[in-house]
Amino acid sequence: MEEAKKPLHVRVAEALGWIALEAPNGMWPDEYFGFHPEFAPIVGRRAQVPDYTKDWSATGPLIEKYGITVSDAWPAFGAWTAALHGTLHMNSGGAIERGPTPLVAVCNLIVALKEAGKL
Repeated sequence: MEEAKKPLHVRVAEALGWIALEAPNGMWPDEYFGFHPEFAPIVGRRAQVPDYTKDWSATGPLIEKYGITVSDAWPAFGAWTAALHGTLHMNSGGAIERGPTPLVAVCNLIVALKEAGKL
């Protein structure tokens, strides 16, 4: 599947190291399964990829792990921002991303950091 057409939560999963991702049921294209990088050798079976764009229990630990700051710094534009801690108010060379919700902003940041080789 073309990278831009993959759902955002799938691109986040790939950035985090999930492998062999696929949507086995064509009726539910957002329902992806794959091997989690930490558990695949132990479990040996596919797990459902969490929807990082909607599930705080999946994305919250990533905010803490990577030291991400989330802010509604641009409320006039209806945008949330996510940035590496301490970079929210300075030009950080791509370490700030936006989204219509806090989780989408965080997901955009994780994908951008991976693409920049900073994750």
